[in-house]
Amino acid sequence: MSNEWYKKGEEGVEDVKEYEEDRASRASGIYRLWVKAGSSTEFTFLDSEGFFFKEHNYYHRGSWLNWETCIQDIGKEDCPFCENGIRTYYECMFSVIDHASYESKKTPGKIITNSKKLLVLRSTARKKVLRKKDQLEGDLTFARFSTHRDDPKECNTGEDFEMKQRYTKEEVMAMAPTEYMGQAITPEAWIQPYDYPLIFSPKAAAALGRIIGRVAPAGSGDQPSMGSENNENEAKEESGATGEAAPSVQDLINK
Repeated sequence: MSNEWYKKGEEGVEDVKEYEEDRASRASGIYRLWVKAGSSTEFTFLDSEGFFFKEHNYYHRGSWLNWETCIQDIGKEDCPFCENGIRTYYECMFSVIDHASYESKKTPGKIITNSKKLLVLRSTARKKVLRKKDQLEGDLTFARFSTHRDDPKECNTGEDFEMKQRYTKEEVMAMAPTEYMGQAITPEAWIQPYDYPLIFSPKAAAALGRIIGRVAPAGSGDQPSMGSENNENEAKEESGATGEAAPSVQDLINK
């Protein structure tokens, strides 16, 4: 990891550009569905195919809410994240409507529900959802599911999935807000799945290498794919790393 705390010339220009792009991405309003251990939620699929790719989840500035697409098997460049021992996860993404209700941080007293999010599945959760898909003749679209998370070590989506009902397109569009990410939106546009190739477009090795220069060494443990709006504050409260090896999520929980 680089010990330099500054950049010069064109390297600095590129570093600023990447930092701003990362910050814009984190502020984009695209959140990952997260279920607190011991609780449940319900969600509705907006697509059915599944988007599969390899991703790194890393610890930075007191948070595990950081991800980069792995480039190890893309083209001829080696992946700096792999070379630095940051674990790779094989993700399966779907776009969903999270039916959980919570109070708006920006507008106290305002209750938000039916939030569009990413469903990020790993390992056991991925296998279970794909089996449910087979049982539904390959079509998850507009199917409403419940999920329960028993243990903190389970996938953050929970792993106990049960189909509740199937909506019509019109019923799903009726859940749409009039505004999304600060802009007016039509129900037809809101129910469209996320543009995964755009959102998760991989960076070049040089750009990933510069990010590595700002990241603490890899920690241990199987880190869940955190990322919902509801657990943003929880992740901040779990901070307190010394700048040495990144603690595991379980280490943070046990503090």
